[in-house]
Amino acid sequence: MKQLFLIGFFFILFGWLYPSASPSPSFAQTIPTQPPQDPAPKLKHSRWGVEVFSGFYRPRLKTLNTVISNPRLGILQDPNFLLPGNEQFQSNKKNIVMDDLSGNVEFGVELNYDLSQKSALFLSTSLWHGQTINGDIIPIPIFARPTPAHFVSCVSVPVEFDYRCASRSARYNLVLEQFWAGWRYLLYEDSRQSRIYADLGLFGISLAFLTMDSSVRLVSDNLNFASVSSTEAMGWGYSSRVGVKGEYFLSKNFSFGGGIRYIVGDIKNLAVTRYFPAGFQEFLSPQAGVPNANTAQFPPPPPKIGDDIIFGQVTTTSTNNDVTSNIEKLAIEVDGFSLDLFFKIYF
Repeated sequence: MKQLFLIGFFFILFGWLYPSASPSPSFAQTIPTQPPQDPAPKLKHSRWGVEVFSGFYRPRLKTLNTVISNPRLGILQDPNFLLPGNEQFQSNKKNIVMDDLSGNVEFGVELNYDLSQKSALFLSTSLWHGQTINGDIIPIPIFARPTPAHFVSCVSVPVEFDYRCASRSARYNLVLEQFWAGWRYLLYEDSRQSRIYADLGLFGISLAFLTMDSSVRLVSDNLNFASVSSTEAMGWGYSSRVGVKGEYFLSKNFSFGGGIRYIVGDIKNLAVTRYFPAGFQEFLSPQAGVPNANTAQFPPPPPKIGDDIIFGQVTTTSTNNDVTSNIEKLAIEVDGFSLDLFFKIYF
């Protein structure tokens, strides 16, 4: 009897110490998982932004620089080409040799609208100005009175006394104004709110404003004479651009950065918008009986508003007439690199 009791007690104790592996009606305890940690919140930028930029732009200007630096080429509407000629002042002297127009500062404004976090549309305008100036000494025919034969030194050649040496200055002034509509795409962004974009100018219009000036001043004996002439012309053409732009945000409303881009395009034609002559038509007039009165070539007909700006090879014949050949329209090539820095406001 005791043995049965002990055996039963043993089984009860064993069962209490080592419970069955069979499922129990009790519920298993679960450990709740932690939700993932969100990254640091990014600044919320407005969709609209306005930037002011300034930098360096170097348009190619191959045709214009070739013409103004070659004395054998002349722009027919150039006031220097329109100066009166004589046997001592032939065509290659009229076209004063100039230094090239090169790179210079540009500045502009841009408005952009963010389509999404990665892409944006923009409208921008920029202004660039280039200028080259030079001077020389030229012989001017004077028909005020007959004079005895006499020689003076002027541009290293002897000149008869009914000519005077006059100082001349020439200036070529070019302004390029460009308008762009384009698309910008985000290439890279880091946690510090710096970004790198691809900058594509899908549609652009370039305007060129060319001014050619000539100033001649003669001071001799009791004779003072000055002439200032100017030809203004304008043209336009299509262009495009591609580049890369970087931006760093100071806050959600302010950023700064810079960019580099290459512009492709040209302006195939310029037309005269204004011609201002002063001096020669009133002062110089042929007089009968004056020695060498027929050796001077008087100014060609002045250009008219709307005339194309053209250039060609110019030579002076034995009859003192300027002959032009290989005439072409003057083109303005705007191809070139542009580097700029900008400051932008978001609103």
